[in-house]
Amino acid sequence: MCFAFFFYYLFDLNAKVTLEEKVIEKRLTLEMVAASIDRFIEIDDDWYTYDYATIIAHEMAVIDGLPFTFAAAYDSDYQEISNRAPSYNASPFEPMFYSEFVDSIGTNEHGVIVLPFKPDGEPARDMHVCYRWIPTDSSLSNRYLIVVAISDYSVSTNTSHWVWYGAGALVLVTTVLNFILVASLCHLGTIYDSRSGKDKWRGVKK
Repeated sequence: MCFAFFFYYLFDLNAKVTLEEKVIEKRLTLEMVAASIDRFIEIDDDWYTYDYATIIAHEMAVIDGLPFTFAAAYDSDYQEISNRAPSYNASPFEPMFYSEFVDSIGTNEHGVIVLPFKPDGEPARDMHVCYRWIPTDSSLSNRYLIVVAISDYSVSTNTSHWVWYGAGALVLVTTVLNFILVASLCHLGTIYDSRSGKDKWRGVKK
């Protein structure tokens, strides 16, 4: 039983660590998009003349096409400007429906927030939402908000099957050996009681 609890805890911890790494990866993705836009603006000095919305919307649409990943770009009025990939669910995730998210993006330049989400006919899950305002220069007007959200369903790298099978085999073998040990001890105890505590007979050597 202890083995079973240990392996359950180990696999659960591994899943959480993998999800945390995935969240960091998405944050870095947003940073890369922001760095590119910042660099273009720095070189060309054309924030108010060039249509950066098209580039930003395209980048987020590509990310949104990844399995179990939400990605979108919004203008300064919180209106979505990027195209969304067709959702398998009738009620797709939308962070703007959460007041805590709206409050967070209204007071912070970037961040991560966890929001509960229950799709129709699907298990509930926590959405880890990463967001960032771009360009980085907050003195510029008409900036854009880029958002990426994932859940534990977004993690495609799972523990190898042989690890699960090996853990199950170890638990099974340990359980069987414990039963055999207990049965042997009970059997020996029965024999000892039948002799009333006398030394066991070993026969007489001729």
